[in-house]
Amino acid sequence: KDVPLQTSFWNDIIEPLPKEQQAAVIIVDAFRYELAKELEQKLAELKPNVKPYISLLPSMTEVGMAALLPHDKLEFVDSKGQFKVKLNNMVINTKDDRKKIISNLIDDVFFINMSELLETPVVDLKKKIKKKSRIFIFSQEFDMIGENAEHVSLSLFTQIIDRLQTTIYRLRQAGISRFVITTDHGFIFTRAVKEEDKVDVPEGEILFKSRRAVVGKNLEIRSGIKISPIKEGVASDLEMVF
Repeated sequence: KDVPLQTSFWNDIIEPLPKEQQAAVIIVDAFRYELAKELEQKLAELKPNVKPYISLLPSMTEVGMAALLPHDKLEFVDSKGQFKVKLNNMVINTKDDRKKIISNLIDDVFFINMSELLETPVVDLKKKIKKKSRIFIFSQEFDMIGENAEHVSLSLFTQIIDRLQTTIYRLRQAGISRFVITTDHGFIFTRAVKEEDKVDVPEGEILFKSRRAVVGKNLEIRSGIKISPIKEGVASDLEMVF
C-alpha cells in the first residue's frame, strides 16, 4: 500500500524539480528494482535515492511510458479493433508522441538517446544542452536484450549498468548536477517458458495479444488471471488476461 503507482511519477518527482536548475531525466525502457540498486552502489559517492513504483498492467512500453507523463486522464481504448493508450484524449503510441507532450510542457527541453550521448564529446554536449532546463535521455538497451533473452548473457546487464553510470558522469562533466532515472516497466528474465507455465488464449474479442498478456472485451478464460484496468485507476471497459 505504501508503494505508489507510476502514474504519480511526474507529479512526485519531475514537477517539484527547481525550474532554475538543469536536470537530466534518463528514461530506461525496461528496468528492474534490483538493477537500480546495483546502479545505486556504483553511484554511491553521489548519494542517490532509489524509490520503487508499481508499473501499470500490461507492463509494456506503450502503457508504461504514457503513465510516466503528466495527465488528467489515462485510458485504455478499443481503436478500430486495436488496443491503444490515450492520454488526455490523445492516442500515445510512439516516442515522438511522448516527446510532443513533454515539449508542450517544457519550452527549453532537449532530447537525446543514450547511445548518441555516449558518442558525443563532452565539449559538444555542453553546447547542445546549454540553456536547456531539462535533458531527457532515452535508453532501450535492456528492452532490446529482453526481446532476445534466450540468446544473451547476464553479463550484458552489468555492461548496461556501466553505460548508465558513464552517462551520469558525462552529464556531470557537462555541468548537470541533478539526475532522475526512471523506467516504463520491469522484466522477468527467463530462458524459456515451460509448457506447464503457459495459459490458454481466452475466448472473446481480442484487441492485443503477446507472450505475456491479452487485452480485449468479454474475455472468457480457462486458465490464467483476468483483471480490469479500472482497478489501476485507468478509465477503460477492457479486460486483461495474464
